[in-house]
Amino acid sequence: MLFWVLGLLILCGFLWTRKGKLKIEDITDKYIFITGCDSGFGNLAARTFDKKGFHVIAACLTESGS
Repeated sequence: MLFWVLGLLILCGFLWTRKGKLKIEDITDKYIFITGCDSGFGNLAARTFDKKGFHVIAACLTESGS
């Protein structure tokens, strides 16, 4: 059991160091489709990705939410 926990910790450490090296290149050609953009997390995500330069396609449930 101890070896499984140790192996999991080593794997988590490896993935944590790789996380910082992941970059999306050429974001002007990327599109993001987000559902539930009326309010809350979906709205925040759509606005954030738009500010970062992505093309955002946002889907709302109600017409007033758009």
